[in-house]
Amino acid sequence: MAKRKKNTIKYRFDDCQSDSVDNETNDMNSEESKKDLLIPSSYEEFTNKRAAKESRLKYNRLTEIEENYFENEDHKTYLNLRNAILRIWHNKPSLGLTAEIIRAKIKITDKKKLELAEKILKFLERYGYVNFGVFENTLPNECVNVKNRERTIIVIGAGASGLAAARQLIYFGFNVIVLEASKRIGGRCYAFYKNEIFFDPGNILVNGIKGNPIRTVMKQLGLNAKQLKSKHKLYMDGELVDKKKDLVMHKIFLIFLRTLYFLAIENQITEFNNQTLSPENIFDIFIYFLETAATTKAKENCNKMLRLEENLGENLKPLMEQFEYFFRNIEFFRTIKYMNSIRSNIQDQTNVADDDDDDDFDRTIIFDHTILNYTKNSCSFASILKSHMAFLECIIFNDIHKKISMKKNDLLNSDKFKGCSEFFSLEDMRIFEWYFGTLEFFLGSPLSDYSLEKFSNDDFNHSNEQYILPDGYMNFMQAMYSQCCSMKIFKRMRVEVIAIKQNDNSETITFKGDAIICTLPLGVLKKAIQNEKDPEFGNNIVFEPPLPQRKKQAIENLGIGTVNKVILGFEDDFWQSKDQFFGNVAMSRECRGEFLMSFFNSPVTKNNDTDDTNKTTTTTISTDSKMNKNKKLPQPKQKPKQMYSVTSVLCGQSIETINQMNDLLNDNNDTNNNNNNEDVIIVSKCYSGLKEIFENIPQYTGALVTHWEREPFYLGTHSYQSIRSKSNDYEIIAEPISINSNHHHQIPRLFFAGEHTSIEYPATVHGAFLSGLRAATEVANCFDPLIL
Repeated sequence: MAKRKKNTIKYRFDDCQSDSVDNETNDMNSEESKKDLLIPSSYEEFTNKRAAKESRLKYNRLTEIEENYFENEDHKTYLNLRNAILRIWHNKPSLGLTAEIIRAKIKITDKKKLELAEKILKFLERYGYVNFGVFENTLPNECVNVKNRERTIIVIGAGASGLAAARQLIYFGFNVIVLEASKRIGGRCYAFYKNEIFFDPGNILVNGIKGNPIRTVMKQLGLNAKQLKSKHKLYMDGELVDKKKDLVMHKIFLIFLRTLYFLAIENQITEFNNQTLSPENIFDIFIYFLETAATTKAKENCNKMLRLEENLGENLKPLMEQFEYFFRNIEFFRTIKYMNSIRSNIQDQTNVADDDDDDDFDRTIIFDHTILNYTKNSCSFASILKSHMAFLECIIFNDIHKKISMKKNDLLNSDKFKGCSEFFSLEDMRIFEWYFGTLEFFLGSPLSDYSLEKFSNDDFNHSNEQYILPDGYMNFMQAMYSQCCSMKIFKRMRVEVIAIKQNDNSETITFKGDAIICTLPLGVLKKAIQNEKDPEFGNNIVFEPPLPQRKKQAIENLGIGTVNKVILGFEDDFWQSKDQFFGNVAMSRECRGEFLMSFFNSPVTKNNDTDDTNKTTTTTISTDSKMNKNKKLPQPKQKPKQMYSVTSVLCGQSIETINQMNDLLNDNNDTNNNNNNEDVIIVSKCYSGLKEIFENIPQYTGALVTHWEREPFYLGTHSYQSIRSKSNDYEIIAEPISINSNHHHQIPRLFFAGEHTSIEYPATVHGAFLSGLRAATEVANCFDPLIL
């Protein structure tokens, strides 16, 4: 994982739709809306410093690779020129940078500085800092290494990483063939219109904008996105959750997350009894100690507290002092010393006016080093629980004497006190589990399998801001394939990475290449390294010779997570809400990720793309570079009416629960029919949940349920660091594989890209995109070494 930079985290809500554009919005709201856009309407002018940051570089420091190439250059001069070149690129990324443009934009009279600037441009271009994406290439063909045209590179997969690698290699002058197993491009970035309903089965978010190359390509294409706000309402059993209770549970959840950081960072506790701890392990321990240790002390102090019963009003202050003492002596909080020092004044937040109708609030979670700072405004942990614990709540009731007497009997007359009812009611636990479900959605994995150490060491700085693409990545991926580029994609091609051999009994198409870039998803790689192949599985991959053992181990170590969706189309926006989504509390831990969040989608424009799925994801292949050079994005057809839709997510353990339900349905061999039956049940359950919340909900006009974990070309949505993971797993999977040659040196022939090979930005679209640029650089350096 990347080294900790700012230790700042915000929730990542991965998939949703933007708010509808209201033509009658006043100027003030319009200005606010512009502030939420990924790309401002007026192009911002980048300074040298901002341009370096946008390129993920330190403006005042060289990277290790830069030092290798420019060790003999004056660092100050180098940085000034490098940052100036980056500024020129980011201010107009639609036009490819050339030496001529650099000379015109940067007034350099010194010949040596001019030569250095040209060298820097070549370096930045080779390593994917400039001249990437969809831009106008004005570079003469003579400038390309002629030998590169004689080399063929095969790219397996037409997702974000595959398309990025292919475009970059074409720009470098290589002959590129892209092989895609499915009938469409885009991979897990998949969205389409059908019957005038927008379906977004895949990721449609831009995860953060700082240093994000997706933002640069969107500028090139004239696309935009709107920021996802984390303010929303929370429902349980069809009713809004009490805001006071929700605020308290939110604060306690924050305290729990701080506990995770404290254990992993301050105390280096990531294992127990030789078992790697996960956040869910700590949650169970957290509750266990909170209940058992506290109730043990409660028995010891019960007699002291009961003596205050007769004169409760006069002795309320001593009562609270006893509880302060009571909590300070709990063994759990004695071990986690910082808990008593966390300062958060929840009293002001819980004193909500009775006439306050705003039941939604911003649940953004931010971590920074202040979580271990003991100098904040004070309020003890006991006072936090004061508004929550059942015992302390009872002091506000008229029948207080009766309630205290009942608790006296429980405390004194039972050997094993049931502490859960004292600290978390069943309703409270459900809300607390919902917050855990959002964490599973944020991570994209079950908490029971996520590494506590990796969780606490991750920056998650890519998740600081989330932006919604109104039409998903449809236009983005289409342009990456077709615009200003002659890319050859062969679809529905299932590839075995083996020594090329014609089978005797089956017709095959043989592709010969000098190197291969493998962008197969992690789930498919996991299936490929299994010793036994599944005869019923239609996408068995064979690596011959086998992958190195260390790469196999790294593939096994990483986890593959899944976020599924249930999408329902409607004729109107029955929700009538300004919020972009809402939360829904499930019944239990096993199903806490079931319809965890639901996102609203309203038509953004009067125009739509074609309503045929195949047409939205395919384009006629042309090898005529002149014809493709000025190709425009396909113009959407005029639609008389667009539908609204609601997208509900399924994540975490609920995926396994649903799969178990599917296994129960599989009483015969008709798998497709059983899947349809399962989808009917899921859609019906989702729709029933919406009907509990919204009174005037109409009948849905279309529905879609995703099962990414079963799709043979994906087998999941993204990677995560499991309890088996090692710190260098991503790096190992990204390593090229060499073969022995007669020239007594290793020649890399098999390269890897994909979000699961991104060391700094795994599980993101821009992480996949950057990995494609990195793989293209590795291939180019192998066959056409950069000499400056």
